[in-house]
Amino acid sequence: MPAVTPGLRWRVRANRAFLARATRFLAGEARIGQFLDLGTGIPGTGNTHEVAPAISAYGPVGRKLRDQAFGDSKDAPISGGGN
Repeated sequence: MPAVTPGLRWRVRANRAFLARATRFLAGEARIGQFLDLGTGIPGTGNTHEVAPAISAYGPVGRKLRDQAFGDSKDAPISGGGN
């Protein structure tokens, strides 16, 4: 895949870093209390449902996962708490 799309690895890492920075800002400085994490269900680190509760306990993080391999959707439980 890297031969087909040069710089793909860098772009993916930059995208994940931006997601983490934006979530930290919104949960911390902007004091956003609730997040909805829409994802594919592919495991990764630094997802919204991991970053937001680590910064703030204001509210829950709802998750909606879509598994492309099987074409089904999963409602993950709402995590977090607070208000």
